[in-house]
Amino acid sequence: MRADGQGDADNGHLEAAIRRVLRGQREAYAQVVERCERDLRLWLAARCPLAVDSDEIAQRTFIAAYEHLRRYRPGGSVRAWLIGIARNLLARELRRIGRERTVSVDSHLPAVASDVAAADGLIAAALRFCLGRLHDHHRQALLWRHADARPVPEVAERLGRSPTATTTLLSKLRRRLVDCIERRAQALRSATDG
Repeated sequence: MRADGQGDADNGHLEAAIRRVLRGQREAYAQVVERCERDLRLWLAARCPLAVDSDEIAQRTFIAAYEHLRRYRPGGSVRAWLIGIARNLLARELRRIGRERTVSVDSHLPAVASDVAAADGLIAAALRFCLGRLHDHHRQALLWRHADARPVPEVAERLGRSPTATTTLLSKLRRRLVDCIERRAQALRSATDG
């Protein structure tokens, strides 16, 4: 709660919006998102490792909260309730990443980016497909960093971004690329097995 009493008033507005949603006015949920989104995203940004897309966790938090609005207990803090949901989703995502990291496509990226032929055939085919689906400037950023082994500050300068923003972008692009490669490789395996 804020010292000026605004925290209580704001929470009251949030609870009123939740009551309207529960009465069928679904559009009232936009007020909850608008009033809480910044705080939730800041909370997540401070806690998410680079391998986790904090924006994705924020979106999933608002969806989960909407789906479970009846579980909110009036008189509590709506923001604290949302952060609790985000904390659980983040923990689940970190466990999922931990399981997937055993032998991940991530380990192939540096070698594959510089020499596609050196990688497993299916992974190489999937990589070519997935790199082709990226925007040109995103593909170029990954290649500068991994194929050319350029330091992040140099890549940032070339992109016209800060090093922090570039690190975040590269992390998101790698995760997106790895997810695409894993899906594509599985599809190719299924096509050749079936």
